[in-house]
Amino acid sequence: MNKYRGLSGRPRSGMTILETMAVMSMFLMFAMMATGILRAVTQLGTRTGEASQVRRNVVRLADRIRADARIADKIVAEAGTFPMQIHSGDDRMDYEWDPLATALRRSKFRSGKRIEVDSYSLPPKESSGQSYEIKIDDQILSIGFPSEERTARWVIESPIGSARN
Repeated sequence: MNKYRGLSGRPRSGMTILETMAVMSMFLMFAMMATGILRAVTQLGTRTGEASQVRRNVVRLADRIRADARIADKIVAEAGTFPMQIHSGDDRMDYEWDPLATALRRSKFRSGKRIEVDSYSLPPKESSGQSYEIKIDDQILSIGFPSEERTARWVIESPIGSARN
C-alpha cells in the first residue's frame, strides 16, 4: 500500500497504478491457468466417453457376430476383410463397412428380403474396412479390430456352427 503523504500531509490509502497492474496480471495468469485446466479436463472426459462408447459398440458387435457364427452354415469374407457374409439356412447376414458413418453395418436377409439392419460405430480414425482382419481357421472365426491405443487390439473369436470354409 502507498503510504505517501501528498500535499495535504495525510497518508493516502489506495494502490498505485503499478500495484493495480501487478494484481490484474496475476489474476489474468490465474484465469488462463484455470481455463487451460478446464479445457484439459473437458478433453479428457470427451475422449474417455468416446472410448467407452466404442468399447460398448465392439462388445455389442462381438455378441452379434458370435450369435451369427454359432448358427452359420457358411461364412464368406472376401480378401480377409469386410464385406463378410454369414449364411444360415434361408438367412444371410451381411457385414459391410460404411466409411461415411465410420460404422460396421449388419443387414439380415431372409429369402432375399432385408428384415433387419444394425449399425456399430467404430473409431473415426479407422476410415477403411481394410484395417480389419478376418480369419476363418479350424471352425473358428477371428476378427481383429485396431483400437485407439497403438498397442492394443480387439479380437472377436467365435466357434462356427456347421460352417465349412
